[in-house]
Amino acid sequence: MLIALITIFFLGGSSFGPMLYIDEARDNAKSAIIDADQRKLVRDDLKSMKSRAKQYTKSVKDLTKDLQKEFVEHEVDEADLDVYWDQIFALNASLSEDVIDMRFALRDKVSCEEWSALFPVDSSDAQ
Repeated sequence: MLIALITIFFLGGSSFGPMLYIDEARDNAKSAIIDADQRKLVRDDLKSMKSRAKQYTKSVKDLTKDLQKEFVEHEVDEADLDVYWDQIFALNASLSEDVIDMRFALRDKVSCEEWSALFPVDSSDAQ
């Protein structure tokens, strides 16, 4: 049962959250950033963010596959799961830190108006 939950959680077909807003921002850059050179820099930064998020997703999938293999080969105990979750939490922390750093670097390249156009706030999100 646990293996099914882990598989669904990590290997499910849904898109990873940060990738969705990164794709949206890349699309928004077309109209938000007038200067072509600046727009290319912004889109390159967003591409790097997406690449980092994909790297994270691949790492999580690899860890989950390793855990699944352990389940098949022998019974996994609590210590095995603790190691797995520690690795997942470390990956989460690393991704969060990297994406935040990348967003600050991106923020320094655009005006407030351009930032707002890149990352519009949905009124339903503000509630």
